[in-house]
Amino acid sequence: MKKKKAIWFILILSLCLFISGSWVFFNYVESEKLDRFPVPKNLNVIDSGEDFESYELKREAVICGMPTSYRFYIKVSGWEKVSQMGTLSTYQKGNEKVDVICQHDHISIFKESMKEMAE
Repeated sequence: MKKKKAIWFILILSLCLFISGSWVFFNYVESEKLDRFPVPKNLNVIDSGEDFESYELKREAVICGMPTSYRFYIKVSGWEKVSQMGTLSTYQKGNEKVDVICQHDHISIFKESMKEMAE
């Protein structure tokens, strides 16, 4: 009897992990404009330019930085955090750098130009 309960527990736990993992991977897409940096898929774009995009956060009010699922997806996508100053995080993948500012109700993502990086 204990063996059956253990098997059911493991199956249910595995199913929960699969569902939550799927939610993370299907919630973000890579932006062509921002050097294929992951951006939130279902959030409203509140501002956009040639080298930046800003998104409105609906689901969670961010107090201590960006949502954990977003940080996880950025890392899995191969981007490495190279610096942090307050709400500004800089990520790098190869020669590409992206700045992310995450505040209480929005996330802004800026592509660093090669001219700025040379200075």
